[in-house]
Amino acid sequence: MSTSPLKAFKVSKPVDFDGSKDVFMAWFHHVLMYFESQDTVTPTPKQKVIFTMSYLKTSYAGEWAALAYDCEKAKLLATYWDWDIFVRELKAAFSPINEICDAQELLSMFIQGKMPIKEFLTHWMQILVTAEYTKVKADTSTADHLINILHTNVHLDIIDLVDEEPKMYGCCDLEKWT
Repeated sequence: MSTSPLKAFKVSKPVDFDGSKDVFMAWFHHVLMYFESQDTVTPTPKQKVIFTMSYLKTSYAGEWAALAYDCEKAKLLATYWDWDIFVRELKAAFSPINEICDAQELLSMFIQGKMPIKEFLTHWMQILVTAEYTKVKADTSTADHLINILHTNVHLDIIDLVDEEPKMYGCCDLEKWT
């Protein structure tokens, strides 16, 4: 009897975080992946906050977590252990300050060059996530702007092929382009 690859699938617990801003986003995404991989149990917001705090042990992160824990205990029940508020505060404390702006600027400079189109689009979509452009609605000026960046930075022959598709000509839906 063979074991399903998904049954054997397990995400390791995150390592301790010391407050280094250059590794924060990778560390935090690991925490989120760990939560997503827990199929049998959906953690409560309180459990998620406490679990995440438990990996903020050393250096500035440890001091921040101790203070954040004390603040959580002092809150009213209505805002007590709110995961979304905690994440905002955590990102404010540890995210690189200009990460979103840097990613937005990188999008306009990121050109295909000799890169295969699938590889280019994969990297481009990763930058979109960092730049917080993941939920751009169709027919908006932001979608137009991003499509114009694609027009400028992808090989012309690929753009010509996409433009020849009947549904793509003048399309302002970023999802169809990627």
